[in-house]
Amino acid sequence: MQGWVKLRTVAAGLVLGGLAAAQDAGRPLTFAEDVAPIVHARCTGCHAPGQAGPFVLASHADVARRAGVIADVVARGLMPPWLPVPGAGGPFVGDRSLPEAERATLLAWIAQGCAPGDLARAPAPPAPAPEWQLGPPDLLLVLEPAVRVPAEGRDVYRNFVLPVALAEPRWVRALEFDPGDRTLVHHAAIGLDSSGGARARDARDAEPGFPGMNMGGARLPDGHFLGWAPGKRVDPGRADMAWRLAPGDDLVLQLHLRPSGKPETIRPRVALHFAAQAPTARPTAIVLSALDLDIPAGAAEYVVEREYRLPVAASVLAIAPHAHYVGHDLRAWAALPDGREVPLIRLRPWDFDWQDSYRYVEPVALPPGTRLGMRYQYDNSATNPLNPFSPPRRIVYGEAATDEMGELLVQLLPADPDERETLERDFALYMERQTLAHLVALLAGAPDDARLAYSVALSHERLGEWEPALVHLRAVVRARPKDAMARTALGRVLARAGDLATSATELARAQAELGSDARTRQALAGAWAVLGDAQRARGDEPGARRSFEASLALVPAPAVRARLER
Repeated sequence: MQGWVKLRTVAAGLVLGGLAAAQDAGRPLTFAEDVAPIVHARCTGCHAPGQAGPFVLASHADVARRAGVIADVVARGLMPPWLPVPGAGGPFVGDRSLPEAERATLLAWIAQGCAPGDLARAPAPPAPAPEWQLGPPDLLLVLEPAVRVPAEGRDVYRNFVLPVALAEPRWVRALEFDPGDRTLVHHAAIGLDSSGGARARDARDAEPGFPGMNMGGARLPDGHFLGWAPGKRVDPGRADMAWRLAPGDDLVLQLHLRPSGKPETIRPRVALHFAAQAPTARPTAIVLSALDLDIPAGAAEYVVEREYRLPVAASVLAIAPHAHYVGHDLRAWAALPDGREVPLIRLRPWDFDWQDSYRYVEPVALPPGTRLGMRYQYDNSATNPLNPFSPPRRIVYGEAATDEMGELLVQLLPADPDERETLERDFALYMERQTLAHLVALLAGAPDDARLAYSVALSHERLGEWEPALVHLRAVVRARPKDAMARTALGRVLARAGDLATSATELARAQAELGSDARTRQALAGAWAVLGDAQRARGDEPGARRSFEASLALVPAPAVRARLER
């Protein structure tokens, strides 16, 4: 009874609209003529055997049996799952929303009593999708060993490394994902790791894979959003925008797993489809991020905003807002130099369980000087049914699912291919300044934290700000005089600031404290090379040769050897 009350109060207008349409047609609505085409187009793909839907929706009997539940979730806009607010951006490829006319028809048919009509004339349900919609893959990657899904507990977020066996670089036009069991995998994200960082994190974890939302150094290859969610249509890709996959690369597969009540195993697969030749266009991605999230318990309207000014003309190809459970209203826009505002996307209400990426049917062309903006509202109150804590707790930025994030991923294609590096350098500086501001705020609250001071110093160094970097590094070395890595950084920044004699002294002290840590050894070798370059630029050739020799004694890098032999 409660479902029918909700239907009458939430969807009365839609029902009346559907009834009026039926009266205009001079007949009652039937499954065969009016509802089957809607169900087959919008529902059956996920609600089929082996798919993610919890029950099958194909026949009249299937739909009539679930009529109350269908009326409730359709009236409230929960199904089909599609978060973008109409008119606030798009249109998007693969739109899964239910048009208002179809919604009205479906609700009115249920209100009328679910008449079957002449079922012999009903359209047949869609045929099951082939194993690979884009045809046989050029390379098939299978996750080994199989993933174990626990019987009970909270949802699991875990990253798995898929090594790629290639003899030569290839260009990937499209990717397809098979979760193994769509009832256990809620969604997946895929990144490309060329650094070995994900392998290292995997090796440190006793179980296969590693936890959290951080993918261990994996990136979006050439700005492509790679992932899977129930109902998401396979993107055939574009050969002119294929992304590079090289020997030794790894794909990192992040899975959102849902326990089923019994222990199970799955073996996900990734199918790659190659392009015949190198691409002619290379997009890139920027990620606006709110690192300073600190949401008080009970706050229902906590807001963060970020903005980035495009230095070059570019088109927005795709967009992916991201938050966790207490995200509520996620909005993005482009503010043009002439004062006009172009909406890019709005997700209200946001639902962490149905996150996705969205590709525009037509790219959104933006001139230089356009400001890309995001405004995210969070609801950390007890009235938020998705809040992971009861009673609510303070929630801050973090990688765990019960932490919070605020990110906006934007895939951009510069109008001039030669300006891609300009865009990437400019955005890297923007992000470094955002990171520095966050670190400085943290250090203000913990002024004796040497690790924070060291991070602040490195951020200043990356921005070319030598003096503040030196202030913090000297403080760290005073607090930790035997810290070889801190002394290495101090010597390197001194060389860049032009104090070459003091740089040599600090690097010699770092070498005296050097232990067996390979990372510190590599850093010190690099610092000696930086000093050697500075000495050569100043005309001190003997000093430069001594520094290059010191570098090579630590790490025999061919680039440094070439400098020594010049």
